[in-house]
Amino acid sequence: MSCFGLVAIAVFIVLQFATAAVAVQPDEMLAEPKLEARARALSRELRCMVCQNQSIDDSEAPLARDLRILVRERLQAGDSDAQVLAASSCCSSRRLPGTPRCYGSRRRGC
Repeated sequence: MSCFGLVAIAVFIVLQFATAAVAVQPDEMLAEPKLEARARALSRELRCMVCQNQSIDDSEAPLARDLRILVRERLQAGDSDAQVLAASSCCSSRRLPGTPRCYGSRRRGC
């Protein structure tokens, strides 16, 4: 394989990892590290309704941002992880983690 091919592969791999961390914006992050860690864990568990079942932690859709903010607001209000998951689930309280939520008329694209 040529040197150019190796460089191209390396750039591709770096870009794959770099884009995954872009979704959560600095203004969304909580100052308290423990709460932020919980928020990130919950955001990885919840799925974006419009981004091909991508987690809201990875999704750049406006709806995913709204849900990330909701998760952080609920955590700051003192909710447990289970309460946060219940508050973010608009369709059913019996949903499984990682399953898509509503597919109603309020969907927004990526």
